[in-house]
Amino acid sequence: MNSILLILILAGMATDVFATIYLNGFLKEARKRYVFNIAISIVLINLIYAGLGFSGGLWLRSLISSNMLVVAPAILFLLGLKIVIKSFSHKFHEMTWELTNMPVMLGYAAAVGINIFMLGIILPFLYASFVETLIAVAVIFATAVAIAFFFGRKSHRFLLAMRVLLAGGVLVMIIAIFLLLERFNIL
Repeated sequence: MNSILLILILAGMATDVFATIYLNGFLKEARKRYVFNIAISIVLINLIYAGLGFSGGLWLRSLISSNMLVVAPAILFLLGLKIVIKSFSHKFHEMTWELTNMPVMLGYAAAVGINIFMLGIILPFLYASFVETLIAVAVIFATAVAIAFFFGRKSHRFLLAMRVLLAGGVLVMIIAIFLLLERFNIL
């Protein structure tokens, strides 16, 4: 897997974090130090989940490598579909979570990390590098949180957040289809 595909997949997955942080009204008045703590927490938890998922994926690859070459893009497609479905909801539950409360914020970061854990499991089957994956997760999720805080302080347009989420899910689904077609030597 080349670096561009990895970055695009992670950018699509990070739209969930962007939409939640952007829309969360509790964070509008948060101090910059607290914003930094939230960003670091989200990045670190997602790094842990990505590392654990990737390690599990390496172990799975040693057991069942042949079938997973088709299953990995299918799982990626489902992760994208999950994001697309979420974009059609009339309200995100995370909008009402008081993310200024540290235990709630850590719980949210852990919930988002489950998607990254699943992504981490399939990345070894897509021949991604462990170190490259961790660096990309850190940079992309920190960027998504920073951009969401910056724009979230200025406005809270639900439609914009839904469109960003939809675009991220569609991007992940398109990459999954591309990888699947590549596996069947159609592309």
